[in-house]
Amino acid sequence: SADTSIEFIDANDSKSIAKVDHAMACELHWDATGRYLASVVSWFKHKSDNAVWFWDCIGRPLYHKQVTGLHIFAWRPFPPSLLAPEKIQSIKKSLANKYSAQFDAEDKMLASKASREVIERRQVMVSEFNAWRTNLLSRHSADKGKRDKLRGMDTEKKEFGETEEELEFLVNTHREVVRRGA
Repeated sequence: SADTSIEFIDANDSKSIAKVDHAMACELHWDATGRYLASVVSWFKHKSDNAVWFWDCIGRPLYHKQVTGLHIFAWRPFPPSLLAPEKIQSIKKSLANKYSAQFDAEDKMLASKASREVIERRQVMVSEFNAWRTNLLSRHSADKGKRDKLRGMDTEKKEFGETEEELEFLVNTHREVVRRGA
């Protein structure tokens, strides 16, 4: 189809982080680290508008490049490491312990940017409402004298003198003539 939606999902929480559109995208390629995604419009599917879009792991667009006649996209492979496998394992363990919490916190903060924006928008709406309410309350208190004058008393006091009245209404009258023994 002409429109392609790409949804980024947090694998730990199984929650959608972002949903983006890339028109005519026909290939998706994750890099070896799993932190970047390339969405590709190749020449094999579409003869025009060939392009590559690069996204980070939380769905933000990083870079867009038009490439006329793009046939194949591939990430550059990593060269073989010069370190011994044991040294790589020890580095991975020490890095995981040292930086994992920091990177996890940064990733969560970036992913929650949308929710932060919603919270900020709600805070603005609440502050606007409170300003409107304060304005109405000040107008209400400023008009108290006029209200009391029109009503003839202060109706905002909680204690009112109670009076009890009884009203009787005549609902219906009926006259009937009764004759006694004939």
